[in-house]
Amino acid sequence: MKNRILPITKLFLLAIALIIFDLLISGPILRQLNLDKVLYLSLFKTTELAFGIIANLLFFHQRIYWKLNIGKKTISIASIIILILMLLSVSHSQRIPLSLLNGILAAIPEEYIFRGIVLTSLLTIFKDKLTTKNVLFCMIIASFLFSICHLENLRTHSLTLTLIQVIQSFGMGLMFCSLYVRKGSLAFPIFIHFTIDYSISLFNSTANNPIDLIIGLVLPLTTYVVLAIIVLRPFHLSNWNLINKNTLISEL
Repeated sequence: MKNRILPITKLFLLAIALIIFDLLISGPILRQLNLDKVLYLSLFKTTELAFGIIANLLFFHQRIYWKLNIGKKTISIASIIILILMLLSVSHSQRIPLSLLNGILAAIPEEYIFRGIVLTSLLTIFKDKLTTKNVLFCMIIASFLFSICHLENLRTHSLTLTLIQVIQSFGMGLMFCSLYVRKGSLAFPIFIHFTIDYSISLFNSTANNPIDLIIGLVLPLTTYVVLAIIVLRPFHLSNWNLINKNTLISEL
């Protein structure tokens, strides 16, 4: 376990460095330029993606898997999701452009960093003894790092709302990890991540009382965890495409 502590520490430092970069470097510099909201968001998330790419090239050297293996079931589910989004968008046409931008720009850098770099790095750390339990442990750690990075929302949100976002993000992270592990393509978690962020941005709802807070916390978290379990079933390494693609195990 000792030889795993340093690589895991590097991943924690990556998450901390990302928070510092967003809060103290990228964000303040871009705000000084007095950009409109669309351009600010575009540049902010682009610099975040650049941060992830540079960090990967210099320190982690993780291969990112994009190749799609789409079956009829996947096409059907994606089509249903797109149809639902289109129906939801009908009554919110004025918010669509910014919501689309927010969903796309948030999904790509966050998935690249936390699923592409962090999760794959964790799986590589345990490659000598990669079991189902170890894969789940790696998913939990990656999701935890993903969730704590949302603490930077304290800059614009209250402590209560930020903590709810952090906990919800942990559940979301588990679901995104399960998609990457099961499908072996970063395109799948990016698409679902976009779907969630687009929907949230479209309606832009906030919790106004304790009941709303509880519902807003428990229901999404439970849903994400249940969906992650469904995606991963059956629980065997041979069914998880990322494990086989990355040749992290010599035998199943």
